[in-house]
Amino acid sequence: MAITYHAGNRIQGTNLERAGGTTDTIPSGGVGGWKELGRTTLSGNADVIDVTSLTDKRYLMVLTRTLDSGQTNVKYKFNSDSGSNYAKRQSINGGSDSTGTSQTNIEIVQDYADDDRFQVGYIANLASKEKVMINNAVERGNNSGAGNVPASVQTVAKWGNTSNAISAVNVFNDRTGDFTSGSEVVVLGYDPDDTHTDNFWEELDSVTTTSSGTIQSGTFTAKKYLMYQIIGKKASGSGTGSPRFQFNGDTSSNYAQRNGINGTHYTYGNQSSANIGGDGNTAGEMAMFTGFIINEASKEKLFLGFSAFGNTAGAGQIGNRGEIFDKWTNTSNQITSILCMNLNFDAGAKMTIWGSD
Repeated sequence: MAITYHAGNRIQGTNLERAGGTTDTIPSGGVGGWKELGRTTLSGNADVIDVTSLTDKRYLMVLTRTLDSGQTNVKYKFNSDSGSNYAKRQSINGGSDSTGTSQTNIEIVQDYADDDRFQVGYIANLASKEKVMINNAVERGNNSGAGNVPASVQTVAKWGNTSNAISAVNVFNDRTGDFTSGSEVVVLGYDPDDTHTDNFWEELDSVTTTSSGTIQSGTFTAKKYLMYQIIGKKASGSGTGSPRFQFNGDTSSNYAQRNGINGTHYTYGNQSSANIGGDGNTAGEMAMFTGFIINEASKEKLFLGFSAFGNTAGAGQIGNRGEIFDKWTNTSNQITSILCMNLNFDAGAKMTIWGSD
């Protein structure tokens, strides 16, 4: 049986390879993929969010959502190890790297009072090797509103343990404030030989363009966590600006952004749309975008993402990299539709959106 692997680690065969040779669609999630291993959600104020008793998985994804009262920071330990076994390299708001060695934890953010933060981390979790982590964080900023640009924290770190897989993720604050109700840590795991069918990420919508222009999703089910991916080719003609998102048809000045292109960061407030990490490609060049959104109705929607674009054919041509740390300031509705505009994609461009609560 021929098997094709799709985004989100979904597995799909042809129609005739499905049970009974029918044309019924295979449920999203397929076999394997990112599985929820554990979750802790605060119901009141606390300084610790521990997720324990984790199944041993080769790769981990950690979604961290923190709300706070007063001054807080966000630090990580693994398996409650408080020894000097951690090291990190970090950039804040696109600035120069800072480093720390022989640390007793991994400090991710030390931030404003009364703030919202969203972080996505990946960890290589082989017991016999040091545990290497990539973590990206977007923070609402000092105040709400589109006039206040989000902050970014980009961290690479490691836990020096070479004897044990991670069985507990310990997130804590040691400043004077508290994490407040609704703060949450979700740990996902993946192994190449997994055969489960309960994938954390559910496909909500997938759109392929049939002519050049924008990419508009349908109305999809509202979910707390969203993940998106877009890939396509720049069409000829007009529309050579940066690709941008609008949510739920909102064209008002309710977006703020921090975006980076090849390491240089730019900030813009009070925007009518949000840059998703690219710039004016010329006709025929490819672009790819992927990212995550925290999508709670009563909170500003924070999202972070990454892109590769401007890829002229040939190994002698260097492409560009983009990164975004944005927000949509709506505090009444969850995102249920996404318009990707401004780049003028060619026919065949595709946007896929996944979600989970």
